[in-house]
Amino acid sequence: MTTQRIITLACLAAVSMTLVAPSASGQGLERFWTGSESGLSGNFNDADNWLEGDKLGIPGEEDTAVFDHAGLYVVSFPSNQIADRVLIKRAMVSFAFDDTAYTLLNPLNNTSSIVIGETEADTAGLEIIGGTLHGQFTDIGLAPGAFGILTITGPTTQLLNDWQLRVGNQGAGMLEIRDGATAANGVASIAAGAGSFGDALVTGESTIWDCAGTLDVGNGGFGSLTISDGAQVISEDAIIAQQESSFGEVVVSGPGSTWTILGSLDVGLLGFGTLTIENGAAVTNQIFATVGTFPLLDPYGEFGGIGEVIISGSDSTWTVNGDLYLGFQSAGRWTLSDGGKALVNGDLFRGDWLSIDDPPQTIIEIAGSDDYHTPAISVTGIADGFHPRIDLIDDFVPQVGDTFRIATAQGGLSTFGFDLPKLPPPMIWHVIQDAQTVKLRVGPIPGDLDGDGSVGIIDLLTLLAAWGPCPDPPQECPADLDDDATVGILDLLTLLANWG
Repeated sequence: MTTQRIITLACLAAVSMTLVAPSASGQGLERFWTGSESGLSGNFNDADNWLEGDKLGIPGEEDTAVFDHAGLYVVSFPSNQIADRVLIKRAMVSFAFDDTAYTLLNPLNNTSSIVIGETEADTAGLEIIGGTLHGQFTDIGLAPGAFGILTITGPTTQLLNDWQLRVGNQGAGMLEIRDGATAANGVASIAAGAGSFGDALVTGESTIWDCAGTLDVGNGGFGSLTISDGAQVISEDAIIAQQESSFGEVVVSGPGSTWTILGSLDVGLLGFGTLTIENGAAVTNQIFATVGTFPLLDPYGEFGGIGEVIISGSDSTWTVNGDLYLGFQSAGRWTLSDGGKALVNGDLFRGDWLSIDDPPQTIIEIAGSDDYHTPAISVTGIADGFHPRIDLIDDFVPQVGDTFRIATAQGGLSTFGFDLPKLPPPMIWHVIQDAQTVKLRVGPIPGDLDGDGSVGIIDLLTLLAAWGPCPDPPQECPADLDDDATVGILDLLTLLANWG
């Protein structure tokens, strides 16, 4: 556990101990914000800004604070406040804290303590700045047809949930954590219910979202998460597209942007899930990962989860500190592009559980001669059933001598061959593989040492002149056709097999 994560969770616990005193009944009043005489904006501590029936008064520990006046306004918090619940219904309101906190007790834990967009008629927004909003359970877009947006901004701003955070429960919800703000909660779900919509953005240096439980993107609906511009997300486990017919998308983009998963990661559990790591970002999970996880329980379904991972850019990495199953029991695919790399500290398995039209596969896209001087895929264990497809992108045409290191597996590498693009003649691909490594080299026809498009007497004389051990690098040894650092009988037989 990182120091930052310990500090965040310690702050959550400290706020709980110092500000939260359990309510005896939880049977309070609904107090409605009316605003000040000069407008809807005003001071939370001013009793004249609140109304319950014909009575004025600040919401107490057992009360629910309701913001139901349409419009844009600011509510200031000059001191700490405690209530049972807060409902943001048709309002677009900013909570302006002065290094203060608003704590929602909700002791019975049977309703959401923070709701932004409660019913079908609600279009609601809440921005919190400069302090702490602390609850048990937050819902953004609670009921079908409800819409809610929550923005957390600034380095001293925190959203703390002791239990759960749902972005789009049955309705539509948006969450933005930006500019150094922090959110911490137990489990979190983006697009929780069937037909729901949820979108979360975590952006900016020092911005952190810490989930002590599972982070679920697209649990039953359409969910998306973007981590950008140096932001960090931490979760215990992670699932992208959990249920049948769900859709989940995660994009981690830019240098310093990270997603650290302390447990396992499933991309496409029973729905359609995608993970994109681009432009120097990094994703790490500490146990196993699956891409395309489970088939449908319905025996007539062709397949269930569909998972896809894209790693794009020379400094973009996915590190799996455990086994990686590409198509565990369903359809899975990953693409490594433009220098993007994967490190698997375990075994890499290409699943072949189901007979489906779109089998698990590895795609490696090469955009330049500088791509993959180090392996695209590094595995500490076994790489089983390895069958990559190579694509050339951005109009790139390799040159003779270009070498691309595709994979290394310390425990052993098995391959069933490559799907390779055609090269302009007389260039061809040379697949160079041993028990632990495989790479591609662009060269002429094996044995065409003078590059004239045919193998003849000049090539034979050149090979015989180079007979024996190759010189030390960086001197080249073009007659070493089998790449064993020696020009010998196997090289001669290769030359003769391509004569003409």
